[in-house]
Amino acid sequence: MKKKYLRSLALVLAGILLMATLAGCSPKETFQKIKDKFSKDKGVVSLADEDPLATPPYSAYKLSEYIKLGEYKGVEYTGKAASITDEEVLTTAKSYFQSSENPTAPQMGVIQTPGKTVVATGDVVYFDFEGTGEGFTEETLAGMKGEGYALEIGSENFIPGFEDEMIGKGIGKAFSFDITFPEDYGNEAYNGKEVKFTCTIHTIGSFAITDEAVNTLTSGQITTAKDLLAYVKTQLAQPYDVQAAYKAAFENAEILKLPENERNYYLGAIEERVSALEEESSFNRQEYLEGQSVTDTWEDYFDNQTDTQIKDELFVYAVAEKEGFAVTEEDYTTLLTQIRDYYTNQGSDMTEVTDEELIANEFGNKRDAVVYLMRQKVSELIYTNATEI
Repeated sequence: MKKKYLRSLALVLAGILLMATLAGCSPKETFQKIKDKFSKDKGVVSLADEDPLATPPYSAYKLSEYIKLGEYKGVEYTGKAASITDEEVLTTAKSYFQSSENPTAPQMGVIQTPGKTVVATGDVVYFDFEGTGEGFTEETLAGMKGEGYALEIGSENFIPGFEDEMIGKGIGKAFSFDITFPEDYGNEAYNGKEVKFTCTIHTIGSFAITDEAVNTLTSGQITTAKDLLAYVKTQLAQPYDVQAAYKAAFENAEILKLPENERNYYLGAIEERVSALEEESSFNRQEYLEGQSVTDTWEDYFDNQTDTQIKDELFVYAVAEKEGFAVTEEDYTTLLTQIRDYYTNQGSDMTEVTDEELIANEFGNKRDAVVYLMRQKVSELIYTNATEI
């Protein structure tokens, strides 16, 4: 109910460039020339049309002619943990309790304020809720039901108006109210629909992380609040540390030249998708550049971004070749399941979303999803063999 399954610009572009903001771009005339080149030049094919599991990206190249690897195992990097604030750690820890599937965990983390009987802004309430209405499937109705949920009033974690309805309500007595999802909520299953929510509040107080709450939340795997906060800090730092180690290893490599077929692929793909966005929405290229604080022209900026992306992929597949890595059908299926489960758990109706649509939404196409999976394997190898300084 909080997250949205939405084909946004950010998701579309993330599928094209996972390391850079966008891929290289050329005018529409150039894109047509690139498409013509794909069809006319011998040996040049649309990379997105190949099955990347059967024919892995960059498998047609002798990579030693394009990149010279340096040291990628045993690199040193500067860790992120020291710059993560206590507030960031606490906010994340709170979210663990709110999203836990353990029905008793949220209640353990909400401490009743003595004498507090009526909800006000800033309170944390522990409550049950259920939404009903016409035109919903069983799955979407399930996304509007929760038991043992902890919510800070005023946090705007729920749809507009929901938290306002909680203000002034008391403990133990069920109450109902009507509310309408925003027209642009981002999920056709909910957009603009009227819902009647019935709620029962069990606790009004504040959020507190106690040893007992932590033990319940983690089923005994972590037993103290201190250890949980330390764990959260490590988890917050890890993505930055992985990237820092990866960057150190990448900088040890020497790029010798770039494969033109890959450049053409990115130039064509980004132009095709940006053109589609211009037709579907009010997307404006110049406004996008200004939002990124870019002063270069559209063509120059995305030409540079294309080169950055290809260099990254050359590095990924050179390491993968040396280590004997491969992305398997099982890896790909697991990725699909993880993405689908994520949106389903957030209340999105995924029953009519095909695997192809899911991948197009997240990555652009199957090839770029496979590149992402290979980058994950290489990044993990580099990080587990790196040293924090």
